[in-house]
Amino acid sequence: MEELRAKLLNEIEIEVARTIKNLAEKYNLNEKEASNYIMKADEEKEMRKKKEARGRPAKEKKEKEKGVRGRPAKEEKKVNNLVGEDLIARLVAEARAKQNNN
Repeated sequence: MEELRAKLLNEIEIEVARTIKNLAEKYNLNEKEASNYIMKADEEKEMRKKKEARGRPAKEKKEKEKGVRGRPAKEEKKVNNLVGEDLIARLVAEARAKQNNN
């Protein structure tokens, strides 16, 4: 495994050196300037990858007021328990009150 790794690294090193030499000849640079140019290009490429936005832009999040969750409680209804005699007694009392006021 280590032998294979060493071979690959050696081949990569040779390929990089050859590319630098070709670049230097093509643009009339020395090898040091050509290698610096390659390094800068790689850095710029990585920066562009990081800055590129892909996909749909993110939504702006709005903070909502947090309230009580769930369904509101029912309001209690007033129940008139005026059945039978209580109802009659109340009606008689109301009638007397009207007579006294008039």
